[in-house]
Amino acid sequence: MQIPGKLIIFLNGILLAILLSHSMYRDYQLERRFPMDLRNRVVGSRLQKDGRLPYSYYWQPSDGMRYYDLYNWISNGKGVSNITASPFFHSIFNPLFELPQRTISRIWLWLQYFLLACMILMFCRLTANNKEKWLVLNLGILFTTTEAWIALIFYGQIYFIEAFLMSGIIFALVRNTRWFIMLAGILAAAFVLTRPIGIVIFIPFLFYFRKYFLFLLVSFAGLAVYGLFVLINPYEQSLYRNYIRSMKMHAEIHILDDSSSSVHTNPATVSSNVEGFDMNEVKRLIKENPVFSYSEFGNVFVLYNRITHQKMPLALLIFCSACTVVFISGLFYFYGRKHPPEMIQLLLTGFLLYMVVDIFSPVHRAQYNSVQWLPLLFTGILWMKERKPLLFILLLAGLLLNISNFSWLPMRHTLGEFVWVITFLLLIFSYPANNKTLPQSGRVL
Repeated sequence: MQIPGKLIIFLNGILLAILLSHSMYRDYQLERRFPMDLRNRVVGSRLQKDGRLPYSYYWQPSDGMRYYDLYNWISNGKGVSNITASPFFHSIFNPLFELPQRTISRIWLWLQYFLLACMILMFCRLTANNKEKWLVLNLGILFTTTEAWIALIFYGQIYFIEAFLMSGIIFALVRNTRWFIMLAGILAAAFVLTRPIGIVIFIPFLFYFRKYFLFLLVSFAGLAVYGLFVLINPYEQSLYRNYIRSMKMHAEIHILDDSSSSVHTNPATVSSNVEGFDMNEVKRLIKENPVFSYSEFGNVFVLYNRITHQKMPLALLIFCSACTVVFISGLFYFYGRKHPPEMIQLLLTGFLLYMVVDIFSPVHRAQYNSVQWLPLLFTGILWMKERKPLLFILLLAGLLLNISNFSWLPMRHTLGEFVWVITFLLLIFSYPANNKTLPQSGRVL
């Protein structure tokens, strides 16, 4: 007996509604526990707006609650604070971060779901196939059960902003009209300014710079204009020097310690209320309903340390990262000489390079970094028109490894990420270059 298609869709819709409701309720409860990393973004933005250097800032009672962060462990100006977002990020979100922390936290939670809905809508717009649209919707909602998403909400992290920018770049370039290409260039510049290692996404496009001239022109023009602003503004220069120094110090500190990060608190507690957060209530919630974190540090240097029982030299890590980028880029270049790549293949290659560099980062990348895979998963689903079983199974296996928390398989979430790396390499280099799954409109300059 064959089950009618409409019944399957109906049952699937009910399941998705239950799953989404569960995720939203769980995240509502997590948000009430004071997402600790969101506070340092708020403080960093406020310090920057007030003309103070955030990356070596240490709190003093005379500064009041405006800059107070319970988890900023620095006690003098000689070290580095827990503030790590780029100056550009602080500038963009300053209007939001001037609100009370409790209000910011609520807005930030529902912003993540709004961005997820926008991403699902964008990728659904890139296909006329209803089955593919339904698959994108399923993947988007199922992704809220991954440890990456849970950690994102629990810590109040920023990496889904990067995922949204990645989605916007993919959507705009695939739509492939003059105005959309210019929009993609602006988004790409913003992406690099919030995540400087994102500069590697341009490598595949540089191989075909004549064909993608407008995109590259707008992107690098945006970066150049912002760079000029930094050069002519003395405070911006000092701000970026402070930022670069901080990142170097964080790299040196993290690569020497692959243990789970401990929570450092500021010993000078000024109040039990942090801008609307009752910290006594937060402690009660944590005590009565403890949340177990299954987050992993998915860095190459962490794996190296565990396998060899030695610390990985920073120079070796950088060398291996550069070699991997050169190898994948070179392979793509020579593959493209025989099989001219489609736009989507360039995008997948560029963002895969970005994720690879992220995995080679000398700074611990907790589980929330993995939410940046979602745009690639959406794109991969739409690009697999022929539904090659092996690639689809690998993509699904990586997702399940990022959802599961069984203890018998160590580093399961990290393993899932490496499965995705292999999946996208196979997808980029084994798929027919003339298999146009996604709509192409207009023309590329």
